[in-house]
This record gives sequence, C-alpha cells and structure tokens, in this order.
Amino acid sequence: MSETRDSDDFVRAVAEAPERTPGAADPAYVAHFRIVSRLGSGGMGVVYRAEDVKLRRTVALKVLRPELAAGDEHRTRFLREARSAAAITYPHVAAIYEVGEVDGRAYLAMEFVDGKTLRQTLGGGPLSVAEAVRIATETARGLAKAHERGVVHRDLKPENIMLDEDGRVKILDFGIAKLRDVAAAPATSVLADTQGQPTQAGAVLGTPGYMSPEQARGENVDARTDLFSLGAVLYEALAGHAPFRGETGFDVLIATIRDAPASLGEVRPEVPAALDAIVSRCLAKSREGRFADAAALAEALEGLPAAPVATPVSPPSVPPRRRRSGPLGWAAAVVVALAALGALAVWHGPGAGPVPVPVDRPSPVSAPGPTAITDLPPPKTSNPQAGAAYAAAMQSMRDANLAGALGHFFEARELDPRFAAVHLRLADVDPGAGDESLDERRAYLQTALANRASLDAHDTELLRVTTLRLAADPDMAGVVRESQSLAARFPLDADLEAHLGDRLAEAGRTEEALAAYGRATELDPKFAQVWFARALALLQEGDLDGARTSLSRCLEVSPSAATCIRERSTVLMYTGRCEELEPEARRLLAIDPNGSVTHWFLADALVASGAPGDSVRSALHLRTLLEAVPRRRADWAVEEDELPAFLAGDFQTLREAAKRREVLVASETSEARHAGAVYERGVADYEMGDLADLTAVADAYASHASAWTADDPSMRGYVMGVRRRAGHLSAAELEQSRSALLTERRGRLPPALAKGLWTSFYAIPAETGEDARIALAALPAFTPLPPSPTDIRAPEAVGRVYLLAGEPAQAIAPLRTAARSCLGLEEVWERTRAHEELGEALEATGDKEGACAAYATVVGLWGHAKPRSVTAEKAKAHARRLGCGG
Repeated sequence: MSETRDSDDFVRAVAEAPERTPGAADPAYVAHFRIVSRLGSGGMGVVYRAEDVKLRRTVALKVLRPELAAGDEHRTRFLREARSAAAITYPHVAAIYEVGEVDGRAYLAMEFVDGKTLRQTLGGGPLSVAEAVRIATETARGLAKAHERGVVHRDLKPENIMLDEDGRVKILDFGIAKLRDVAAAPATSVLADTQGQPTQAGAVLGTPGYMSPEQARGENVDARTDLFSLGAVLYEALAGHAPFRGETGFDVLIATIRDAPASLGEVRPEVPAALDAIVSRCLAKSREGRFADAAALAEALEGLPAAPVATPVSPPSVPPRRRRSGPLGWAAAVVVALAALGALAVWHGPGAGPVPVPVDRPSPVSAPGPTAITDLPPPKTSNPQAGAAYAAAMQSMRDANLAGALGHFFEARELDPRFAAVHLRLADVDPGAGDESLDERRAYLQTALANRASLDAHDTELLRVTTLRLAADPDMAGVVRESQSLAARFPLDADLEAHLGDRLAEAGRTEEALAAYGRATELDPKFAQVWFARALALLQEGDLDGARTSLSRCLEVSPSAATCIRERSTVLMYTGRCEELEPEARRLLAIDPNGSVTHWFLADALVASGAPGDSVRSALHLRTLLEAVPRRRADWAVEEDELPAFLAGDFQTLREAAKRREVLVASETSEARHAGAVYERGVADYEMGDLADLTAVADAYASHASAWTADDPSMRGYVMGVRRRAGHLSAAELEQSRSALLTERRGRLPPALAKGLWTSFYAIPAETGEDARIALAALPAFTPLPPSPTDIRAPEAVGRVYLLAGEPAQAIAPLRTAARSCLGLEEVWERTRAHEELGEALEATGDKEGACAAYATVVGLWGHAKPRSVTAEKAKAHARRLGCGG
C-alpha cells in the first residue's frame, strides 16, 4: 500500500542520514528514538519498537502520515489533541510519553506493551464469559478515566486493546482517531475497514463494525460513542463475530445504523441475560439509550453475578437471523438491562408500602421505580431521525443544556412537522430558556393539540396543563393545582415533579417549588436541569449564595451543563466579578464550540474584560453563522452592527440598525419583539437629542400596542415615560394609562410577582419630580419589591425615582447596585445612566471623589459618542462644575 511504501521510504532516509548521536552505531533515529523493529501499520501511520536513548527505555513509536499534521493550524490542533491524551494516567491506558516532529513527520512515543492485541487473542475463538467481562470492565474503567479528562477515543476496536503479559488491558491510541479530522474534511476522510487498513475515500471516520450510528452518519460524537464501540467489542468477544457485518464497509455502516444484532442469548445460550442486556444497552442506536457514562457501564459489569468459566465455543456455522430495529429498540434494551440488573430499586413514598406505577401509562421499567426524563417511552413519529433528535433533546434537557435541547427539538420539528411531542415541549418551555415569544409558543401548542392523538397518557396530561398555562387569561392557581394533580398521578416521574416546581416558582410559591425540585432530584440524581431551575427560584428570592450553590451542584451532576455555566456567568456579571467571566466563557466554548449562544456569552465576557472591539465583533459574527433558526439568524445579523455601536456610543449606526430590526418584526404580533427595536432606536434618539423622532416612535408604539400580545410590561412604562417627557402625555393621562395596565396585569400575576409592576408602571415612566413623588407614595402598596439580583433596569429606575424626588441619599444604594455590574452587551444604557445618576446622588450628599469617579466612567464610555451623547454631556457638565481632575 502507498502508506506503507511512504513510511518505509522515510525510515530508509533516516537510516541513510548522518548519525544523530555521536558515536552511535544504530542504523536509524527519529529524534532521540532509535528504531529497533517495525511492529505494524494502519490508517494513522507506522508503529515501531524503539529505544529512547535519553531515558533508556523501550517505547512504541508511532510515525504519523504527513498530512495529519500539515500546516500551522493542523500542527497546533495535532499537538493539542495529543497532549490532551498524554494527560491520561491510568493503569488500563497506554501512556503517551512524548509528541514531536522531525523531518516534516509527526510522531508519538507511547508506552510499549509487551503482549498481544485483543484481535490476536480473538483469533483463537470467543472468550469465556468471565474473561470477556473482565476485559470489558478494565476497558470501561480506562475509558472512564479518559472521559474525565475530556478525551474520547473514537476508534475503539480489538486492534486498539492490548493485553499485557499478565493479561491486563491497555487501551492504545487514545485521542488519536480525532487527528484524522486534521488531515481531511469529511468528503476526503479516510475510511478504515474492519482490519484497520485505509480504503477508499468516504464520508465517515472510524472503523465500520465498531463505530456508533452517530459516528457512521458523520455527526458530532461524545463519550457515549466509545460505549457503543466497547459494546461491539464485547459482543464479538462473546459471540465470536462482530455484531454488524456485511460484504463491504458500506454494508456494515448501514447495518450499524439500521439493524439490531441477534441476541447474545440466541448465539451463545450460556451468556447471562443480565450481560446480554448490558451489551444491548451499549449498542443502542441512540446515544441517550446507552449508559450515561463509562463509569456506570463498569459498575454494571462489576455488579454481575460471578459467571462460571466456560470453554470457548466455535462461531456458529450459519449467521444468526438479523432483526430490523423498531422505534422502541433502544428503550427495550434499557428495560431488559434495568430489569435484569435490578439497577432501579422500588421507590417508597410516604407510608409503608411501594407506590404503584399508574396502570394507564407504559412504564419504562418492568418494576416500579423512579423514572428519569430520558427513560420516558419514545413518542410516536413518522420519522426515526426525528425520534432520535427528540431523544437527544431530552438528554440535553436532563444535562442542563437548554440551547442544545432547543436545537434538537427544532431539528425534530423540521424532520416531522406534525411531531406532537416536540411541539408540546416547545410550547411548554419556560420564558428565558430561548427567545420564543408567547405567540410562537401558542402556535406550537396548536400544532400539538391538532396531533394529540399520537401522545401517550403522560404527554396528554402535560398538554392539558400547558393549554391552561398559555390561555389568554390564565388562572395561575388553577395551573398549579392541575400540575400538582399530574405529579401525584405519576408519583415516580422526575420530569413531572420538575414541571410542578417550575409552575410553583412561576406562581411565586418558592418554598413549595424548592420542595418539588428536591423530590425531582431524589427521583433522578442526575437531573442537572432541576438544579438550574432551583437556582432561578432562589434568584427570584434574592438568595445569591443559594443560587450559586445550586449552580455549582448542577455542574457537579453534569460538567457539560452549558445552561448552568451561562447562568453562573450572569450572576458573576451582575455582582461585578468581571475577571471570572472570560474563563467561564472559555469553559462553555470547550463544551459547546458550535453553539450560537456560546459565542454570545463569549462576546459578553470579552466586553467585560476590555477586549478589542474586533474580537467582540468576531464572536458576534460566529453567533450569527452558527444559528440554525432563520428568524434568529436575521436578528443576530442586525445585532452584529447594533451592539458594538451601542457600546461605542455610535448612536447614528445604532438607530439605522434599529430601523432594520423594525422591518424584521413589522408583521409580528409579539409586543416583546417590537419592543426590542423601539427600545434601541429610542435610546439612540434620546442620546442624540432627537426628541422629535423619539416621540414619533413612542406615539406609533402606543397606538399599535393594544393589538399585540402583551408580553413585555416594562416597555409600556418606557414608552409612557418618553411620551411624558415630550409633553404628549399629561399627568392625568399617565395615571389613567397606568391604572388600566395595572388592572390588566395584576390579574395575571401571583401577588408576589405583581409587586414588580411598581417598577414597570411607576418608576420607569417617572420623568419629573411630581411623577417621582407619586411613585414613592404608591410604593408601600407594592412592598416588598421582588428581589432583582440579575437585573439592572429595576434598581436604576428605583434610584432615579429617589433622585428625582429630592432624596439622593436613598438613591445611592440602588444606583450602586445597577452600576457595579460588569460592562457587557445588555442593558448598556441603564448601566451608563446609573453611573451618571450615581454621580449626581453622591455629589448631592457631599462625596466629591465618588461623584467624580462615576462621571469619569460615563465620559470614558461615551465621551466621544457619535454624533453626541446627552448622558455623557451631563456627566461632563457636572464634572466641570465639581472641579473633577482629568
């Protein structure tokens, strides 16, 4: 083969070169490694037995194909991947000692294992059950250690599992399979056959027969792809042949994606049912159907009853009958595995006896036990790929990656537009999980209702509660009662306990919500999403310490919980811990490099750290490119101009971008969607001093708002304030509008949350001393105000009211709260105004130094605004009168 010839030519060239070590008589060197003999070759390169002349030890030296590390970018990536693998130190993983390059060829020096590969061992026929389980267990432990380091093997097969002289497992080539990505895009990737040799160009990377279905389809993979590969290896060790076979590599790939292998019990009757179930679970088509991680697999294998040692059996002469995998294939594997292992204990609620599983809903396990969201029976769909995307979304929800879950739900909806369960989940998603408007969620609900015949009992009941929740005038107390009833009907369902917690938190019943979240995590200790929800509930109460603890617990349960990382970043930002933001954003980037939201948070962190504007724009541009939803992508494209302009005080550009956004949302009925465009344009008008345009925009908004879905109450207050400032709204008219809005909104909110309407309809629209005094007179009826630890608008508005009312000492605390947050991409205006207003309050109370510092912050931000900044001009004027230096 050409690869072998190239490698041999390279070794001959080294042999003919001048000796590298003075006085050495050895025929060939690669760097400081003396070639002793050739051990073998494969798709990655040639492996030699060599001596490290510096450390005097024997190594396995793998010399890689030139294209695997060609070019600066490829070389950097190669070194990064190899060094990640080199960080793994574990008895069952062959260590990587050194990574380097010589004469244009990259090499890796690895631990030399004196023994034979599992492939060579299997040449003698199937293994005994006990031996196969031992090897699989040691391999799983090695995988678990590597996965902890963030390294996925991607090409686990019998050739890469060595057995040393004592029979102990050593996994070879960790992290090396990914290097094939360096050499080629999918269209030109090397497709290895089942013998590990390169074949013709294909569209996937790995070894047919061992790669997972998602790997075979060319999708992104995670650690669970290694579990599938290990399942295939274990199956072969027991059955004497690979689980997926065909005449060509392509046939094998199709079988991997489509077919279920024969049960091990059919092929080899002495294989215990529990072991058969474990292998079936590893070979689940969907990664969500497999074990959560390699440690869990190892524990399951170690928990098997001791098996008698059986003599190897010969492979059957007739291939076993293949079965086509149906839509419940992976769930059935989980059922068998959990039933056989007794992995889920009977759940006991209050009282002495077990709580029965409701008979009208299929249970994912054969005995009563807690049910995780990923254990729910797969919903009906006409498209298996849509079903797989739905399952991936549910796993993402469990892992607290809401952006990932939404992406998978959207993918499933595209594949099956009538997929009722998907539309139900999109309708039920909480505000803040995505930017779906109330109208969009109601549209999802209508599709779910139209196709509800395909829903099971669990989702049918959830649909009923969601319908009540999204009604035009929802009865929140009734929604909570129905959610409580639903959770009681399915008492072992972690999903419905979490859903109840969300409804209780939505109703302001935080203590009860926390209790429901506690029950959900008892039912499913790995339900990371619940810890995120718990953090939000605690933030609603102003408990920052409790929220931080919950977010940390979330990340302990699921280190890849992107949603919890983002929320923790938000808490850091609003509490002024700016130096911690970029490391958090980088962590998120490592977990979800292709997520559009990831790059938004990176841009936010870059702004907070004072990074150059070009890097912020690049992050925003990547956010646009990576967004899959067209409507959002159009929004993000506008924000690429809008947000940097806002930060730089380029108000002319900001206004033009806001006008483009107005065109985008012109045909929409969500008030929140219109509010964003009007708010940005209004800020630009205000800062440029163009009150005529500002007033025209506010009047137009006021005249249309009654036709839109009211989902942004604070915007109404902002518009009332603009019209009041322009003289288009008298004090009497302001009070009339406010009373109508309060009457409308109070009936829709629980009492605790309704208190926040004071900020929206009294504080935000206050423009005069009279307005401020009226607001303060009304304040006792709304106290205590809801805590707002991650909100700048509320404390800025409260501080401004006290300042306008002539009570500067009372204004300082809320204004400091608003001003202390890191400068990011959101609420730039409120933060800048808060600094200017804080300067006025400090000046009025005699704190010249503090006032000058606050004014300097404003001037530093917008002192060179284009064409001008009213807020910066006010700060400059105050600073001059006060005699501030600089």
